[in-house]
Amino acid sequence: MTSRLETRPRADRARDLGLAESALAELERSGFVVVPDFFCVTEVDAAREELVRVLDLDAGMRRAKGCAAADWREGPTPSSSSTGVMHTVLFPSLHCPTLAAMMDRLLESPMGRHFLRGAVGEHYRLRVDLGRITTGAHDVGPGGALPHDWHRDTPGEWTIGIFLDDLEEDGHSATAGLPGTHVLPFNPYWDFMLSRPCYRSKAAYLDTQYRYMLDWFYRHNLFQGRVRRFFETRARGMFGRRGDWYFFFNDVWHGRQPNLFGRKLVMVRLGGFATEYPFKDDIPVPEFPASVPRSYADHYRAGQPVNVGTDSLLQRMAARQRAWHLDVFRLASAEKRWASRLSRMLLARWPRLSEDRFLATPKAP
Repeated sequence: MTSRLETRPRADRARDLGLAESALAELERSGFVVVPDFFCVTEVDAAREELVRVLDLDAGMRRAKGCAAADWREGPTPSSSSTGVMHTVLFPSLHCPTLAAMMDRLLESPMGRHFLRGAVGEHYRLRVDLGRITTGAHDVGPGGALPHDWHRDTPGEWTIGIFLDDLEEDGHSATAGLPGTHVLPFNPYWDFMLSRPCYRSKAAYLDTQYRYMLDWFYRHNLFQGRVRRFFETRARGMFGRRGDWYFFFNDVWHGRQPNLFGRKLVMVRLGGFATEYPFKDDIPVPEFPASVPRSYADHYRAGQPVNVGTDSLLQRMAARQRAWHLDVFRLASAEKRWASRLSRMLLARWPRLSEDRFLATPKAP
């Protein structure tokens, strides 16, 4: 039986631009979107085989060197990370020509160019591409929470994910998002009391003293429960099949769903920044070999032109974040700030309040 992806019809510019406009409309509403049927399943399977070969090589080199650390810089790629639940390599494009060609085509095709121009502007700079496989280990956060809790990332940042396996339901480590939260001016990790233990603020997270809220405030409040129910009722996984890809603004509140059923799934990501935003230059970019399309490698180059006067969704999103209006999120954020100050004062006066009977057991820094 022929797969739905094996016989992609000849590219039609009007159809591709229509698909891009439809995806942009959903992106503006939700902050993330899944684009179906973009890649042929034959090349997806070839790219998966290439990536798994690199991951296996990295794992074998780790074993041979006796490396038990999570982070590792002596493997086939510039860097990798291996935890009990996820194995990730950075820049698999160096060793996976099919995958590199797929990522280049996504960015340079008429549909991809039109979509990215509308989403982030004419100019952008890539920061990293990565490939990962879940280990199949049971992966769930404390009390059934997400193992990678709700958060947002650096302003101006965006992410593309390419499905190399079918991921169509909850319980398989999919990225989940909360539709519409990309226009809110809050970070769920710092501005609300959503999970335990709860950091007082971002500054307190980086500090070594009085880092956590008193648990009493988690249990006694007016608005936090309403925000938690918002999460429970609106969260949506970014699901897709082989050959689909998804895009999200890193401002959208997102996290990683639990892995409950032991599947080992392979995923590819690449991400970057619109050029009018400060670039997070924390990952050294390697020299790309000739097997990587030059147009793809050029997107990593520093000195990209700065977007000026564009009407991208990213700029519209930032304008909506700056608009002030009273809602439950603003009330809950103000409540969290007051509770944080009171926690700081009480802990400074009575350090014994930080004992476990008053405060949930802290996470390791």
